[in-house]
Amino acid sequence: MGFLDRLLGRKSPAQVQEPEPAAPAPECPHIDLVAGWENAEEMGDPEKVSRYTCQACGTTFSAEEGARLQAQEAERVRRIGSEGPENP
Repeated sequence: MGFLDRLLGRKSPAQVQEPEPAAPAPECPHIDLVAGWENAEEMGDPEKVSRYTCQACGTTFSAEEGARLQAQEAERVRRIGSEGPENP
């Protein structure tokens, strides 16, 4: 390392460390689903829901997928709770 490098605070290639790769983000459980309709006249009618949007991650699901996720919601919440850090 030369005098100017030391003076300017530059690091030699041997001193430069590669950043560690970030841990993968946990998979979203899609618990907070909000229904969406095609037009205002259909709003509030559960039979006419056209899509569901997860408020946590922004993923959009079809009406059938959203209904299936809502039906399985209790099981997914229990599974997430049993995998938490306080329950090894």
